[in-house]
Amino acid sequence: MDTSGVPGFNALAFRCKALAVCAATASCVYHAADTLGHRQSSEAAFMDGAEAVPAPAKLMLQGGAASQCSTQSVSIAAGESFGIMFDGGKKVTVHLPAFAGTGELTLYIASDGSTFRDAALTMPAQLSPP
Repeated sequence: MDTSGVPGFNALAFRCKALAVCAATASCVYHAADTLGHRQSSEAAFMDGAEAVPAPAKLMLQGGAASQCSTQSVSIAAGESFGIMFDGGKKVTVHLPAFAGTGELTLYIASDGSTFRDAALTMPAQLSPP
């Protein structure tokens, strides 16, 4: 997971927030065994997780391991994106909607990197550019 295209996430203090990817039916808590992987703010390492190719995948922005700062506000501009590599080298760019606040954000990722607010992929959050 390359989060360089999401400066608001990267600017947060060390491990204040986490971005986790999981199957649509999983909890997506970053430290759960069924999470496909996660990255925490200001941490260089991506933590790889379970081996699976869900369709769609769930993405969750949540408080990170540094619980004392999990209420730190994050700002993401519409259209910011990050890359995910999976299945031995396939890549997708995930497109994010505008978000500002301290709470959690849950989205669902389509195969083209568009994000949706529901697992049925009927409520667009940020569509992939044409």
